[in-house]
Amino acid sequence: MKFGLFSILPRPEWRTTEDVYEAEIDLLVSADRWGLDSVWLAEHHFSDFGICPSPPVLAAAIAARTRRLRVGLAVSLLPFHDPVKVAEELAVLDIVSGGRLNVGIGRGGWSKEFETFGAKHEESRARVDEGLELLRRCWTEESFTFNGQFRSVSELTVYPKPIQQPYPPLYMATNSPDSTAVAAREGLIPMTSAFPSWNELRRRYEQYVPAAVAAGRSEADARARLQEAWVVRCVYVAETEAEARSDPERYLLSYYHELESRHVAHPGGFEINLGQPYEHYLNDGSSIFGTPSQVLERVKELREITGHRNLMCFMSFGGFEPAKVRRSLELFATEVAPKLA
Repeated sequence: MKFGLFSILPRPEWRTTEDVYEAEIDLLVSADRWGLDSVWLAEHHFSDFGICPSPPVLAAAIAARTRRLRVGLAVSLLPFHDPVKVAEELAVLDIVSGGRLNVGIGRGGWSKEFETFGAKHEESRARVDEGLELLRRCWTEESFTFNGQFRSVSELTVYPKPIQQPYPPLYMATNSPDSTAVAAREGLIPMTSAFPSWNELRRRYEQYVPAAVAAGRSEADARARLQEAWVVRCVYVAETEAEARSDPERYLLSYYHELESRHVAHPGGFEINLGQPYEHYLNDGSSIFGTPSQVLERVKELREITGHRNLMCFMSFGGFEPAKVRRSLELFATEVAPKLA
């Protein structure tokens, strides 16, 4: 299995912006030392639910302080950006990181974001489809003309090109069965949030290969991409079961409360686990809390039920106390991950 850290940079009222950035960057950079595969940065706007509106900038800072660690966007919200500009910026990021960039794309969910950026949520799927085509053409073609619904270019050549050929690995946020089918059709690697249950994950990914084949893609290629899929889960590892149960409660409930309070433009799977008591999240599979041995068994169970081989650990949910998050990562990296390699 491969393991990564997922980050949205939440800023609870008891922490400053500077403190959040300093602690989170230190945590993410340390993933390189602990042998994790990657870090993944979420894009959010206009809310202290997540205070990283520009993941590529933060990714560049992390890449500059690490040697091996891959840096991923989870995800870039294409409906809010000019795809040509995104292609330029991400090509630079791939170069300065030495070819360590992973690119996840998504539609966005908060109504305030759509309203402020002048996008309509009912057009978000079309904007992602068009933006994806533009990204690929910017990265692979020397000169091209494109006439789309939202963007047109004439005899355009984009410089520089990414190091990774033909371009960095492309992922899609698949928080609904519909988006899973789109990812399969477009040849994108699925990336799923913490909300769908393990059985729902299995059902969705059972649809991936048939959908890809129906779109004219090879079964072997689709199966290879599915093996690279990532899933997010809230993870906390502690020395004792009592600590693993009590330490995260305040922060996990804060995270879900903040998520529930945001108006989601097209909820998809987001409504699945919201508004539940703490006990629910301990048992529904969205969270993996426990001692090292307990977490090891839960991750094995996740792998067995869903077939997932790649886990994004969301450890700093709700503005979790940084010292405890660092210790949780250390325990995971030294006592859990090596037994699942």
